[in-house]
Amino acid sequence: MDIFDRIDYLVITNGITGTKLCRDLGLSNSLYSQWRARIQRPSNRNLYLVAQYFNVPVSFLITGDGRIPLLANANNEVYDTSGTFSNDVYSDLMKLISEHDKILYDGEILSSEATQYLHLTLEAAHEQIKRMQERTKSTDPDP
Repeated sequence: MDIFDRIDYLVITNGITGTKLCRDLGLSNSLYSQWRARIQRPSNRNLYLVAQYFNVPVSFLITGDGRIPLLANANNEVYDTSGTFSNDVYSDLMKLISEHDKILYDGEILSSEATQYLHLTLEAAHEQIKRMQERTKSTDPDP
């Protein structure tokens, strides 16, 4: 993923177009097309404007580091998932899947079929891990 891929990702997950982004930032539409075609890289000023527009760090646009939105609702409002979660990974993941309309995987919004598959896979993995933990408990002597 390069700078433009991350900008395009933010455009898509926020449910806007490149034209709207450029219009809102006072940039020419052809500039977005040049970014998309990798003819021109965004200037530092434009990177800053884009980062401000999407409320992400410039470092996210440049390197992918920083806040990475993972979930969006039906209105394409992106949720920041960097908040505090419990220590129960399974419960946290199931909660995220069930409470949000759209889930991004590798930068793409999952289809409802893929989301259902993810849900079922997590359930199956959870049951398998529980069995493994029980076997471990029954074979390990108490410390």
